[in-house]
Amino acid sequence: MNEELIRKLNTLGFTVYESKAYLALLKINPASGYEVAQESGVPRSVIYDVLRKLEKAGIAGIVHDKPKKYVPLPPDQLISMMDNRFHHNIESLKFDLNEYSEGSHSGHLWNISGYETIIQKARELIKKAKKTVYISAWGSEIEVLKNDIRDALKRDVKVIIFSFNPLPVKHHCFYSYNIEEMLLKKNWNHKIVLVSDKEEVLMGESDKRFSQRAAWTNNPAIISIAINYIILDITLFGQRRHVDVSESVTDMMNGHLNGLEKLIVG
Repeated sequence: MNEELIRKLNTLGFTVYESKAYLALLKINPASGYEVAQESGVPRSVIYDVLRKLEKAGIAGIVHDKPKKYVPLPPDQLISMMDNRFHHNIESLKFDLNEYSEGSHSGHLWNISGYETIIQKARELIKKAKKTVYISAWGSEIEVLKNDIRDALKRDVKVIIFSFNPLPVKHHCFYSYNIEEMLLKKNWNHKIVLVSDKEEVLMGESDKRFSQRAAWTNNPAIISIAINYIILDITLFGQRRHVDVSESVTDMMNGHLNGLEKLIVG
């Protein structure tokens, strides 16, 4: 019997005996308990208990009564059933865990290591955003994230981006000095600051050539610092390039420019 298939079924919650019985039914069916035991190697003393569990779980069915004959759930239907159960359980677990831990992890900071992991977290924050995404990053990272950014714009998420490098995506709230990366690398390291819905921030290093580290947090004070960091970059860009950036800065400051408007437009 295929040991690899048994191992894979084990990882999905099947016992060894259940795995062997199901695989045996795929090969011979309809089959009696005795025949399943002979084919699978499951002891006859436990085979009927195993088959009852498979029947109760909807993985095997009975087609004759005297003697009982068993048939397996077809593989495509088994996969579909398990996929549905898995997603239902995940959603239920997510709800219960969030309810259980509500307020207990507010303000914590998590360290993230490795370029791919950092980019994956950036994608996750962009995909889950409902209102706003603010990004300060190099052009190469915006290139990697561009499809997620476009999807966010289609969802009517307000996306504001600042970069020193040319950007692969154009929008009236995207600001760039258009400095080529090779020139910038002589004086500056790859960084990324990404704020999602003013509730979470990812910030740190983002050069895929090296082992990188970043921080992800929902700490309000750090989020405020990150937003102000991007506001300052965009404000200075507006001054230097004589570009009106007031729409973006107003949005990032919750609609209040305070005393900065003269700096921004002047």
